[in-house]
Amino acid sequence: MLLALSSGKYPEAYADVCAGRRTIREAAIDAGIVSPEFAQPKTPDVEKFKKSSPKSQGKILVQMFRAAAVEGQCFFIASELQPTLGMELAQEWRQQNQQAGKR
Repeated sequence: MLLALSSGKYPEAYADVCAGRRTIREAAIDAGIVSPEFAQPKTPDVEKFKKSSPKSQGKILVQMFRAAAVEGQCFFIASELQPTLGMELAQEWRQQNQQAGKR
């Protein structure tokens, strides 16, 4: 996809990718290189996930957590971790991310 975008036929889309304004996939869809059906969100295969190894599950969970917005991360922390650990983890996470953004 990147090769097609960088061919010179899609200068605006390629510039957006280089500047970090869009992902390669987003730019390729908008440029018509990739079918719009790929723009539809995919439903995770929960059953396949359940059958994968604990290490694989952990890696997927880390990727999903990192991909989520801070507020989504805080919602997860508040609903899944705080009740068990009894700390204000979500608030602490939010504050740490706000401070990191100010640096």
